[in-house]
This record gives sequence, structure tokens and C-alpha cells, in this order.
Amino acid sequence: MAASSTGWVRPTALVGPGLRFVSAFRDFSRHPTTLAEARRVVTAAHQNRDRAFLDRLDELVWPFPASPTARLMACAGIERGDVLEMVEGRGLDGALERLRDAGVYVSYAESLGQMPVRRGSARFELHPKDFRNPRSEADYMVVTGGSRSGGTEAQSNFHYIRRQSITRVLQTAMWAVNRVPTAAWAPVFPSAGIGTILKLTGAGNQPERWFSQIKPNLKGVTYHKQLANRMLQVIGPLRAVGLPPPEFVPASAPEPVVAWVQEALGRASRVCLVTSSSCGAALGVYATEKGLSLAGLVIFMGGEPVTRAKLEAVRSTGAVAVDSYAFVPEGTMAVSCPSCGPEEMHFWDHDNAVVGRRRDRADGVEVTSFCWTSLAPDAPRVLVNVENDDYGTLSVDAEPCACLIGELGMRTRLARIRGLTKVVTGGTTIPCELLERLVEEALPTHLGGGPGDYQFAEAEENGGITGLILRVDPRLGAIDEAAAVGVVREALGSSDNGLLARGVWGDRVRVQRTAPVRTPTAKLLPFEPLPAGSMSPIDPAPDRDDG
Repeated sequence: MAASSTGWVRPTALVGPGLRFVSAFRDFSRHPTTLAEARRVVTAAHQNRDRAFLDRLDELVWPFPASPTARLMACAGIERGDVLEMVEGRGLDGALERLRDAGVYVSYAESLGQMPVRRGSARFELHPKDFRNPRSEADYMVVTGGSRSGGTEAQSNFHYIRRQSITRVLQTAMWAVNRVPTAAWAPVFPSAGIGTILKLTGAGNQPERWFSQIKPNLKGVTYHKQLANRMLQVIGPLRAVGLPPPEFVPASAPEPVVAWVQEALGRASRVCLVTSSSCGAALGVYATEKGLSLAGLVIFMGGEPVTRAKLEAVRSTGAVAVDSYAFVPEGTMAVSCPSCGPEEMHFWDHDNAVVGRRRDRADGVEVTSFCWTSLAPDAPRVLVNVENDDYGTLSVDAEPCACLIGELGMRTRLARIRGLTKVVTGGTTIPCELLERLVEEALPTHLGGGPGDYQFAEAEENGGITGLILRVDPRLGAIDEAAAVGVVREALGSSDNGLLARGVWGDRVRVQRTAPVRTPTAKLLPFEPLPAGSMSPIDPAPDRDDG
């Protein structure tokens, strides 16, 4: 047996999951979803949303009185017939808004068990495991971001990954890159990059190359995840079915990715790359500096906001940047079309629903947080108005967009998405609580001063590449900036998500000798996020347009 940070793990314990993965990958590669099939499935699901929601309640909520939704329904005095009447009278979205107003929602902190649920005189605790789909078996586990521990395990399954491949087919078709040479620049474990590989393969865009921003044997990551990464690199059956072995390519050195793009463009007029927003921008900056044209490349970018600066960094090379929004374990929720503006996307409403909930941001500004509801029978979690810690704008088109998504009947758009209590930079997630401990305790202990002398800020640097700035008040005089960065890097090593962030960010954490910035109400927050598009840091997101 071999030691890990979480105990003892037998290498043979990965044999069963590994064989199931090989079988699933072989099936995905041999039987990719066709465009006609994707259109048929999504159209039917979109037209049947109301019925799907009621069916999910009958299958996954009412038979389980201890489930989060059933308990909240009981607190609100709402029974099955009441929900049926709401849906019939108001439609799915209207019913979800009525349920939200009646107290049937779960805040992000409540979903993680960080605070108890209080509705009237009722009080109870929830745990992330409470949201798992009781009818769905887990084929593998993934890690979400933003919790106190830096990640919460959630289950996923190959049936749901196959369903997610359906939207990938439509996305690639909309941007004319269906079944063209494709690569992924996404981290190996503990990231969910393997899901990207599977979805692309199931969509017929089996990646030729898999570039990872972190090393497969990243120091500090639990042993079983390092072992799984090594298996991805060397296991024969995976090579036989076409899984590309992960290759270490840090975000700061995109040359191998650019080289693959140019080679692929030599044999095809269109090429597809899936990566994080910052990596897409880094690739664009490198190509521009080298005077290289990437015309014909389409980059699906996500993991963090695709701002105007990031778009320009990509477009300056002749490539096309596509904005997408996803979270673990549900997957892709929205994608931009050719007519969308910066940070604006169409919502895939066939498998999920979303309504807004007005609430205060840390600086006291009221914003619209997203409350999600799952509709797919094999979804990994059972969600009814559950927050995921993101906020932004929700709008509904008066007329369908002329793009493929509009043709399928979908009209909801998401825009200017930001996190409420987590930091998403370089496609990785860090809880604000960790940064709070750093500015209030660790940094003052090591460097002097107090909590008001330090602050983290997200900043776009050359070409829109997102970095993390540590502001240090000049009043402290001379400090060892390398030591300050060392304190941050050491703290990040306390969790898998932190290690992932440290590996992906590389040297993009820098010290800035300037006083921390306070909010208009004089609050001093541990982290100042990048402003959302043209919206200033203090402007509230507008209400949803139900027209």
C-alpha cells in the first residue's frame, strides 16, 4: 500500500474505476452523438420542461422526505398538488419563483453546511451529500470549488456526461467546428479536465492532444489522484481507444499549444481548442508577439469571465473566442453565439432551470444570485432553487435569436457572471475565506502590520491575462515581496483546489505597494474582484426581464 495525505490507498482500488472509464471512453469514441440526434433530444427536452420538473419531484423528492427540497416544501406547507397548480398556472419558471418566495430555496452557505437552514420556526442542517441523486450511481467523483476545505466532492456518471455531449455537438456545430481537429488545455486531477475530454469525445470532437497546466505528479495532491494521472499517461487500453496522454504545458509557456494549432491548421481550415479564459488570452498574446496568425482557430473559453480584454487578445490573432459558463458537477450551462456581446451567453434550458434571487454582496450592494433547478433524470444532483455562489444578469429575448440555440426555442440569456464568495482566476477557484485568513492573520504575522494593510485584487494584465495582486500598504515600509508571495503559495498548498490554483497561476501572483481599496460604504474586503463588463464594481445587476 502507499501513503496519501488522507490515509492509505491501494493502487488496485483504481482498477475497477479505470476499467469502467476505458469502457465508457471506448463507447463515446465509437458512437459519438450526431447533430440530428442532438437537435432531436434538446428540442424534445426544451418543450417538455414543465413535465420533466414534475416528474423529477415525483421520482427524487416526494419519495424522500429527508431530502432538502422535501423538507423545505414541508416548512412552506406546500404539497404535490400545490406545485402542480403553480406549474400549470405560471409555467416552470413562474412556479420556481413562487417556490423561492415561499422559502423553497437553498443559499450557497446552506448547501455547504456552513450555516443552518432557517425558515420560520424550522431550523435544520444540510450537507453537500444531501443533494446527490439517489437514483444515479457514481462512476467517478469530482471536486467542486469554493467551500471551507477548498473543494467538496460530488458524484458524476457517464450517462450524464453523454447527455452533456449533446450540447457540445450543438455548440461546435453553431461555430462550424463540429468534428474538426480538436485539443483541450485543461488540468488533470484534481481538476475536472477529464470531463472535458469525455464530452468532446462524445460529441465527435475526440481531442488529438491534451495539454495540462499542472504536472500529473503535482506535489501535495493526494496519492490516489496522482496515481490516476499516471494511469492516464501510461495505461495501454486508454491509448488503444485514442485517449491522448496529458502533457504538461503551463499557462506561462503556451508554445506547444500554438505549435499544435498551426500544425492542425495546415491540414484543416478550422480547428477547435477548449481551455480557460486566461489561457486563451495567454495563447493570443504569445501569437501576437511572435507575429503568428491563428485564423481558423475557435477557442471555447470558460472558467472565469471572458472580458473584452481577453476577447481582443484572441481576436487580434484572427482566432475566434467563444464564451461559455459551467460549474461542477452539472457542466456547461450557457454558451455565446456569434451575435452575443461580451460576457453574454444563451442558457441551455432543456436540462436545467434558473431564476434569480436578490441578495446582498459582501460590500452591501444588492445583486441577482442564480438559483438552479435540475431537470435531467440522470443529473448528479437534485437541485430545486439551489444557489451556486454566482450572480449576474438574467434576461429573456422577446424574439428567439437567429442562431442555432434560438432555432431550438431557447430565449434566456446570462450575462456578466461573477462569484459572490469565491475567487475564480485562471480557471481555478479559491474560497474567499482562505484569502481572508491570509490578509488578517498569516501575512501580518509574517510581515508585520495588521488586517487593514493587505488586500487581494483580481487584475487583467497584458492581453487580458488574469492575475492575482496582493496589495500591501506602503506605510509598512520595505518588505520582502518574495516572502509575501511565499506565504500565499504555502497557504494555497493546504487543499487540492489551492494546489491546483498554485500550479495554474504559476508566477501570476505579484505584490503591489498600494493601500487597500475600500468600498463606498467604507468596508474593507479581503478580495476585490474584476468589475463585471461595463458594470462598475458598485453597480447592482438589473432585475430579470420577464418580457
